[in-house]
Parts: sequence; C-alpha cells; structure tokens
Amino acid sequence: MKSKLSLILLLTCFISFNCKKYFEAAAPNNFSGTTYNYLGTWNTNGVPNYLVTPSDTVSAAETNFINSTLPEGHSAVTAHPELFSASSSQANLNLTQKSTVYISFVHDGSGNNNVIGFFTYPTANPPTAANQLGGVTIIFPSAKSSGTNGFLPLGSKVKIGTFNAGTSIGFILLQSGWNPTTSTVNTSDLHFATIDALNPETDPTLQRHAILLNYQGKTLVCFEDSNRQSTGTDSDFNDVIVAATIVPAP
Repeated sequence: MKSKLSLILLLTCFISFNCKKYFEAAAPNNFSGTTYNYLGTWNTNGVPNYLVTPSDTVSAAETNFINSTLPEGHSAVTAHPELFSASSSQANLNLTQKSTVYISFVHDGSGNNNVIGFFTYPTANPPTAANQLGGVTIIFPSAKSSGTNGFLPLGSKVKIGTFNAGTSIGFILLQSGWNPTTSTVNTSDLHFATIDALNPETDPTLQRHAILLNYQGKTLVCFEDSNRQSTGTDSDFNDVIVAATIVPAP
C-alpha cells in the first residue's frame, strides 16, 4: 500500500510539473486591450475588396528562392543562424523618409488559416509589451493561398498607408485567426509579432517569429506560425511570407 501511495504521489508531481511547463510555454502575451482596425471589407472567402492593381508578380524564380532558402520542415535557425543572432535586426520596417508602403502576399506554407496585420511605433521607442501597442490594422484577413485550400491569389497587394520618417512598421500573425464559417477575424487567437518581446515563449532565445530576406530588391517578411517552445514545431519560417514595397512620398 505504501509503495502504491508513493507511486501515485510521484505521478501527480510528474503530471503537475509537465503541465506547468506546457502552460508556461504556451501562455500568450495579453493582447486583450488591443484595438483592431481594418483597411476595408472582404468577400466571404476573406479576399480583400481593397486590393490594388496591378498585383505583384510572384515568379517561379522567386518561389524557388523561397523554397530553397526556407525549405518546408527544416529549421531556419540551423540553416541560417546569422538571421537569429543578437545583432540581427528584427523583422520590422524602419522608415528613414516619408514613404507609402505596400504589402504583397507571396507565399503560404502553413496548414493554418492565418491573419496578417500591422502596427506602427516610433523607431526610437519600440513597444516592449502588447499593452503598449496603439492598435493593430488587419491587412489580410485570410492569408491562405488558392493553391493550398484557400482563396487569396499570390501577388495580392494592399496599400497600408503613408508614414513619416522615424516611423517603424511591425507585423502580427494571428494563428488560425480566420473563421471561414462566419467570414470573420478572431482577434482572440494566438498572436505572433515581429517584435520578439511581444511573443508568448518564456525562453527569450525562442521568441523570434519573423525574419527578413532580400530577393532582388524585395524585402520579404517570413513568419513562423507555431509556438517555438511547443513539441513538434519546425521553425521553418515559411508559414506566411509577405513582401514590402516602400515608395518615397512627397
């Protein structure tokens, strides 16, 4: 009887410890006070009614570059450690002159139906917690391509606005945030941001959720859409990729 009681106590401690580890690793940053804005409306499939024309061309060469640089299921941390060093830039756009910014959808490598949004902040004063964000504006309510059971064409392009010098633009991915049944965005889903401190991992070395790549003058923002402390995450950073076009404004 004594040995059975000891076994029960041991199992209870083991389960409690592992559950604690799981919930600590998966505890989201608190975005409950965040205001969400929208650039316009969309159809029932989540395709924005505010896409600009012409759209961007996503060439076979660009797709090959993405697939060879960030192959499916392979850790980008292992393949490109230079993108994750302490000195490497986080995946935000820092504007040094007044500019108009366009964002294009160029790659979908996820099984999730994710949402992509953006936020702005003074370059010299980045937010360190979610409650410091002024708001998040949704760019693509459904970042799911027509080739992967979605409806958003690759190259779909949105003008997100004109911003003054000294402004930085960060991005947010809402994991599985698009609800195809109601054609709405669920803003309570897990958020991953281009600022490491806003992400849910308790290990700061695993908080990076977006990296920047350059392809023939294009700035590519490449997202990882799963908690990097969870079991089975691949850290391939190809789950959603968008391209930024920055045009100097008068």
